[in-house]
Amino acid sequence: MKNLANARTQVLKNVTPQPAVLPSAALPPAAGNPAPRLPELPIGREELTVILNKSAANTVENAYGAEIGIYYRPLSDALEKPYREKEKDSRFIYYGCVPEGEQFVMELHITVDSEEEAKKRIINKTAEYAQNGDHFWNLAIRTSQLKNINDMHVTGYIFTKNQELLKVMEYAISRKLKCGYKDSFLEVIIKR
Repeated sequence: MKNLANARTQVLKNVTPQPAVLPSAALPPAAGNPAPRLPELPIGREELTVILNKSAANTVENAYGAEIGIYYRPLSDALEKPYREKEKDSRFIYYGCVPEGEQFVMELHITVDSEEEAKKRIINKTAEYAQNGDHFWNLAIRTSQLKNINDMHVTGYIFTKNQELLKVMEYAISRKLKCGYKDSFLEVIIKR
């Protein structure tokens, strides 16, 4: 539980985490299943990366949940040293938190089949707690044990008025996860 609290506190203090480290710090992936790292998204003078994770950390923390994180680095850095999923050096590439004014309103909706009705749903909306409603990271967790991660169904929503960005994100994310572009948001189904 201490690791989860520390990860949340670190983010809320605007300490810039490395996305390759963040998912395991927040919710360790299930054994043998690293968090899916999506293709990088060149937008203007930046390269974005999106981390989507669904996990049950029963052996360590008795917690389960999901997260969405959106990070960036200058496009010039990306052209100089491209991220390559299989290369060990790539895990040390630094992506910063998307700055204020460019962040996203995000929601996570989690449904758990095996839970009693009162605990069946977890919903976390950045619009309800972030200063401007937007943020670079959304973490939804419950601190109890989940017997079967396949009982957990996660849908994430990323809202922005930038239509070009939504189209690019949909294209990149749909290569690994089920997603769909709507008028002002992207709906992503996070599966293991």
